[in-house]
Amino acid sequence: MSWIKKAGIAAIAVVAAVAPMATIHQRADAIPGYCNYQLRDDNLVLGYCSGKSGQFRMHLDCSLMPDPTSRWYNVEEIGSIRCGFGAKPRNVYFDRR
Repeated sequence: MSWIKKAGIAAIAVVAAVAPMATIHQRADAIPGYCNYQLRDDNLVLGYCSGKSGQFRMHLDCSLMPDPTSRWYNVEEIGSIRCGFGAKPRNVYFDRR
């Protein structure tokens, strides 16, 4: 086998080994990082996640009501969700993708 074919096979092997690591790294960057929320009024919750890309949504643990789930928001957007009339949020959970 000539040295050109050997070099080509070695290059393909390196690309095949490194490509999955690059894909995993991109997926890790796509998940929002730091998420926080602020309680407004008695039952309105505003949420925010930072990061390069990805999406988040919020779940509320409401007293005396079914627990609502917000729509998906992009990072750097401010999401809002509220408990039903007369209910107050006890806890806020974030889903990230």
